[in-house]
Amino acid sequence: MKEAEIVAQINTDLKGGQFDSKKFQKGRFSGIAELVGRKEETVPAIIDNDGNETILVINDIYPFEVYHRHTGSTVQEVEGNFGDLVYRQETAQMLMVVIGDRKRLKMTKEEIITGILLGMPLEFGSTFLNTNSLDQVSIVPGDFNLSKVDAWNGEYNTELVKLKPETIFFTLTYNIETRAKVDCIDIC
Repeated sequence: MKEAEIVAQINTDLKGGQFDSKKFQKGRFSGIAELVGRKEETVPAIIDNDGNETILVINDIYPFEVYHRHTGSTVQEVEGNFGDLVYRQETAQMLMVVIGDRKRLKMTKEEIITGILLGMPLEFGSTFLNTNSLDQVSIVPGDFNLSKVDAWNGEYNTELVKLKPETIFFTLTYNIETRAKVDCIDIC
């Protein structure tokens, strides 16, 4: 529920917190991408509601890039504490892909990992919850995949791994746990 809005807030918190220096502000913080087929390759792309694609390839213009993917969800119904309130709770399995240019950032991947862990919100305030008709939102960080080759193959599925030695490329799994009253979110 509301994954796009939650991911946008994660990006905003990262840009305004741990990654607020000038070298990161020139980066690209993208929303939720999907994997799309291109000839014999798979590539991540942001797809808008008109079907327009923005392919996310490593772009030398940006010293730092982040995008997210929604890889699965589970939903359960839970009863509220008051009377007949019925809530739905969703756990969305997410993947954050992080790309950086070590030469331009003058940072190690370990420093970037620390920045993500310290800057990623774990809870969301009442203003965000009320604006998005949610009762609760929690972020649960998971595991980092620090193997450039494995992370690349999970996203791009190409014959050749097209990463320069100075390229930082890793992924982080995380869950978004949301809860909302059944009758509070209108998608129409």
